[in-house]
Amino acid sequence: MLGTLAALLLCGAAQAGLEAVRIQVPPDIDGMLDDEAWTSVAFTESLFVAQRPVPDTPMSEPVRFAVAYDDQALYFAFELLDSRPGEMRRVLTPRDEDAPSEWILVMLDTFHDGANCYILGVSLAGVQYDARQSVVGGTSLSWDTIWECATSEGDSGWTAEIAIPFSGLRYPGDPEQVWGINLKRSISRTHEGGYLARMPADGDIVVEDFTDLTGLSDLPHPLGFEFRPYGAARLDSLAEGRRGRAWGDAGVDLKLRITPSLTADLAVNPDFGQIEADEAEANLSHWQTYLDEKRPFFLEGSELFDMPFSLFYSRRVGAAAWNGGIVPILGGLKLTGTAGGGLRIGVLDAYTGEVTEDGSVVEPASNYFAGRAVEELGPGSFLGLSATSVVSAAHDSLDRGHSYAGAFDFRIGLPSDLSVSGAAAGTSNPASDDGYAFRGSVGYDGDRAYAFAGANHIQEEFDANACGYTTSTGETDRWMEAGGTLNTGGTLQQLFPGAYCWYTDTPDGLIVSRGISTWISTRTTGNYRQGGGATWEGSYYDRYEGPAGRQYDGGFAWNAWMSTDTRRDVSLYAEYYEGQYCNGWKDGWWTSLDYVPLPCLSFEAVGSWARTGDAGRYNWSADGWDDRDTDWRSVELRSGLLFGPDLHVRLSSQFARFRSEWGLTGATTADQHWANLLLSWMYKPGSMFYFLVGETAPPDEESGDPGTPSFTIYSKITWFLGA
Repeated sequence: MLGTLAALLLCGAAQAGLEAVRIQVPPDIDGMLDDEAWTSVAFTESLFVAQRPVPDTPMSEPVRFAVAYDDQALYFAFELLDSRPGEMRRVLTPRDEDAPSEWILVMLDTFHDGANCYILGVSLAGVQYDARQSVVGGTSLSWDTIWECATSEGDSGWTAEIAIPFSGLRYPGDPEQVWGINLKRSISRTHEGGYLARMPADGDIVVEDFTDLTGLSDLPHPLGFEFRPYGAARLDSLAEGRRGRAWGDAGVDLKLRITPSLTADLAVNPDFGQIEADEAEANLSHWQTYLDEKRPFFLEGSELFDMPFSLFYSRRVGAAAWNGGIVPILGGLKLTGTAGGGLRIGVLDAYTGEVTEDGSVVEPASNYFAGRAVEELGPGSFLGLSATSVVSAAHDSLDRGHSYAGAFDFRIGLPSDLSVSGAAAGTSNPASDDGYAFRGSVGYDGDRAYAFAGANHIQEEFDANACGYTTSTGETDRWMEAGGTLNTGGTLQQLFPGAYCWYTDTPDGLIVSRGISTWISTRTTGNYRQGGGATWEGSYYDRYEGPAGRQYDGGFAWNAWMSTDTRRDVSLYAEYYEGQYCNGWKDGWWTSLDYVPLPCLSFEAVGSWARTGDAGRYNWSADGWDDRDTDWRSVELRSGLLFGPDLHVRLSSQFARFRSEWGLTGATTADQHWANLLLSWMYKPGSMFYFLVGETAPPDEESGDPGTPSFTIYSKITWFLGA
């Protein structure tokens, strides 16, 4: 009884808030808590409130911590007690990779608006993790800043120190400030994760439930700058007997803090080229493959450019030309931050040069613009405005081209976890009429259950593909989704059931899609997970198949999956599915095997096999309807060797084969393979060196799919200067 009472008292530490203490001499960030700064500051001891595996219970191990600051930085000291320190898991990973290990994270709501926060944390191995969470864009790992941390192991657990320079944060200009704060701890041995201030059992981070951080006064407001010159060199040897190319270049990226909360990024002759290859995948849809962004300039602050109806798709900027040529990005400007109150803005402008071949323009010089403003009205509520434009220079016999798009969107949080959201957008292109799109939804998002319903309508003429990503148009979609989290205790610890139903048709009543999907997943003791689902789809009409579309029968599909404990040195994920497809059938499996023989060494193998059979599709080569069978097989191999949190080598490769057989025209087989070795070294904070050797596969301009690999040697070095 006394133990339970003590645990409850420790869990209540967050209710009173935390106080930061101003210090005169900063601590040495070495992971040891023996500095004068920490011996003169009172520590708080708390049992955090678990979010997993059993929500709303005290975590098994306590934490002692303190907060201090001076004119330069905010400092945190942590003593993370562990009764079985020999079982702590120390895993080296690249920055921002959340591996199963011991972690401590700091979450700061610097504007105390209950809507946005910074997340900074360190693992036992000294791996840094930093991110931003916003009411609009969710959690974004693209945000990075320069900060210090260090850890140390001991007989009673481990300790950590964190120093966050004020120059890397945005906050108000008030002389006395109160910030929101939360702390999160992860214990790999027990698979526990919990917070100082309780968070919902569904895994969300609710910023408005943070506790207060007081004691902050007369904080500095450095405007400052970050100056990063770079030098790069590249040698490409193209496949298919084509002439290779070599180039070297230099440029500069400049970051200016215009106000304490507004930052401008200026790039002069930047190197935005992509280093890593895009993984190939089987694409049987009518649309080009959607490729993830991997270029740092577009990743940073990307949540501010998350526009309704995908008006902005950053891979349009500097995409590879259809002849394989690199579209140069000659310059770029980006402005991101808070412009007073709850107004957040993001503005991006980039100018690309032309690509020519044999005297003809393959890709014209173009200017890409994207802008978004979001007025945050409180936790869970905002109003947003978005705009994009693409202006292409006149070339050959074509006039100058203009494409525009704009949107308005909102979300209003209501009492009792209810919300209403909606959006409207329009596009204007030189070769088509203006088009519009609309959507709206209502929903409930509680602690352990959620339910949403809504409708979308996209006119036939709506087309944002000049700067965004648009697929099917000319239809109305109505949908409902509900699900939740059930904590059962015992061997079967949690259940996650859910269901989704939809109905899509055209204005003239043609049914495009309809069906219902249900699923359930579970988590058992030992961190094993299992799940599966079933889907029924009614008869539908595919308007994009063949010259005039085709009617297809509906049918059933199902899937099942499982995963083992990711905390172990060997872990496995496997999934199988089968069902109807275009009046035929489909099946396939996907599996991933991870092996970590040493804390600094990892291996991963991913295999997939997807088949379709007797599918009724239009054979354009035979100019008639036909039956088609497809067979896709892929193996991806990855390994990583880390010499420390700032130096690592990664080997990535893929071997894929796609076989398509038509009843009228026979079979074709396409093989693809690529491999590359990438060394990344942060030789000092903010300064990077990259060296890559191997194969890369620029995407095909028309389909968006990865193209034929070419052998590449690439090197780049950046040097950070800041004030």
